[in-house]
Amino acid sequence: MPKKDKKSAASAPARRKGNRPAVHRSGQNYRALLQNSPDVISNLDRRGTILFINRTLPEYTVENVIGTNASDYHAPEEAARFQRLLEKMFDSGEPQSVEMVAVGPTYWLTRIFPIQRGGKVESALVIATDMTAQKRTERALLESSELNRRMIEGVSAGIVQVAADGTICMANEKAQEILGLRFDALKKLYVADFDTKTVWEDGTPCESKDYPVSKCMETGRPQPGVIIGVRRPDGSTSWAIYSALPMRDPDNGKLSGAIVTFVEITERKRAEEALKNSRQQLRDLSARLQTILEEERTRISREIHDELGQQLTILKMDLSWLKKQLSRNQKPLRERTQSMVHLVDATIQTVRKISTEMRPVVLDDLGLTAAMEWQVEDFKRRTGMRCRFTARPEEITLDRDRSTTVFRIFQETLTNIVRHAGADKIDVRLEKRGDHLLLEVGDNGKGITEGQIANSKSLGLLGIRERALLWGGTVSIQGEPGKGTTLSVKIPLAPPDGRNECV
Repeated sequence: MPKKDKKSAASAPARRKGNRPAVHRSGQNYRALLQNSPDVISNLDRRGTILFINRTLPEYTVENVIGTNASDYHAPEEAARFQRLLEKMFDSGEPQSVEMVAVGPTYWLTRIFPIQRGGKVESALVIATDMTAQKRTERALLESSELNRRMIEGVSAGIVQVAADGTICMANEKAQEILGLRFDALKKLYVADFDTKTVWEDGTPCESKDYPVSKCMETGRPQPGVIIGVRRPDGSTSWAIYSALPMRDPDNGKLSGAIVTFVEITERKRAEEALKNSRQQLRDLSARLQTILEEERTRISREIHDELGQQLTILKMDLSWLKKQLSRNQKPLRERTQSMVHLVDATIQTVRKISTEMRPVVLDDLGLTAAMEWQVEDFKRRTGMRCRFTARPEEITLDRDRSTTVFRIFQETLTNIVRHAGADKIDVRLEKRGDHLLLEVGDNGKGITEGQIANSKSLGLLGIRERALLWGGTVSIQGEPGKGTTLSVKIPLAPPDGRNECV
């Protein structure tokens, strides 16, 4: 077999080392984004316990807040409402948004997003934006026209007055800046004129009937803040949190219009996008490192099998020849030679074992199904467990990279069972379902808790999830203490971006 270029092989570790500073810098950027965010960003469980928080109000410290309940920092009448919204998010999996009063009092726009793992809501991401200044501004608008005018021009929030017919009557400087239009142009517009210029956070068009101001004038009630993007005349998009308050005629109480207030979050959105891109780059890097690792394993496995295995075989032949040259009366030398032959035989078996563990030749030669059958039989022999393996169809053909991913996930799952499950039986199922491949491994061991599933220090489960995620796959873990554990992995048969191989 031809040898690969040694210089090229030797440079692979250097390339991996060269990538480490980029990974480190990405992690530092991620932490800096959290630490410098003007919002309070926290991670809560279903009971409202604070698992993580990036910053707190001046009178608290992060260390003192971790482990306490989020409701403790809301006004008493708001605590129950917050808990209901939190539980609603856990039950429905849908984000929630509400304005709330915290102890102080301070006013916050609180948005609750689900963090899912394995198709279940595991915890909540809560982003609280301080709306105190905006609320004070809104109250001031109703108190005095002169104070109203001065405050409108002085605040950092955009403020727009909309008449009952949808025309724009007033817009402060900040509003003009955010919308990218001077008041001379704005006063000629109706709310509906923004129909083709606005989008939701997911990029879908936002129709004027769904604006907070439209709902405010339809219902006569204040509307909480929502995030909307507005395309400016220069082609850029500004992002802001828009809320609306009804205005009523002081003489008859009839609805006369609405005040729209909005706080620009364009820079925050850019930071979120940068964070998203950074995380994707980390995943791409991880995919590349996995590919390099498998290539190195394959190369080393073949060299061990071909080069070292061949040399040991030649050595065994030489020893056998030497033994035949010895006369019968040279018994000690014949016995020592035979002992050396046995030692070489054992070494050849060890070399084959190491080579197979690094990269099973059956995976490349016969495919995923055969490799998994071999792995199950080897696992049964080494552990004594009862094992059942089924594949539907019997022969499942995947590309090399996806086959490697599924096989490595299976190996890691078996390792976790040996280390933690205390099982004596496993069932393995490999099945094609539509456009996905399903790998399911169940055991009859001691089971697993939700806390163990969510444990960020569980490197085995983390590795399984990351490998699946590289192909747009999902991992689901189900189990109860004393009732065993079942791990299910779904991998798309075609990558989500249409590629045929890893990055």
